[in-house]
Amino acid sequence: NMTGLELDERVPFDVLTRSRHDQEKLIRTAAQQLRAIQGTPNTKNAKFVLMMFIDDCRLRKEKVERTMNTRELVRAKRDVTKISGFSVTDFGNNNTEMVKKISANTAQVKRMLEQVRRTGAQDALCRELQNSIIETLEQTL
Repeated sequence: NMTGLELDERVPFDVLTRSRHDQEKLIRTAAQQLRAIQGTPNTKNAKFVLMMFIDDCRLRKEKVERTMNTRELVRAKRDVTKISGFSVTDFGNNNTEMVKKISANTAQVKRMLEQVRRTGAQDALCRELQNSIIETLEQTL
């Protein structure tokens, strides 16, 4: 048996995406059923069960989204270390290649920065990780 943390780290991303989609579908279906029985007498228990089911699905969907977002941020954090740094100390005669490398590096950092900013942060820990990565990327520009 794997722990929750091990599952979060090892479940394939496409399985998480499919799970989120399935949860959304379950929420929509249960909401339709709830609307269908509104106003029908003697359905108090059915309404209660459907509302509890919808709440449970929403919570599970949030957990899946949190896991997906955390993975994206952790991947971005790892990718930050792969970006090679360049420093130019001499703008001598043949600096065209160096300028191209710096420009490519800067473009890569900007793309990564936008990707990290677009990643959702579902909780305070994710938000702090996101902010740390953003700060690191901004300092490299």
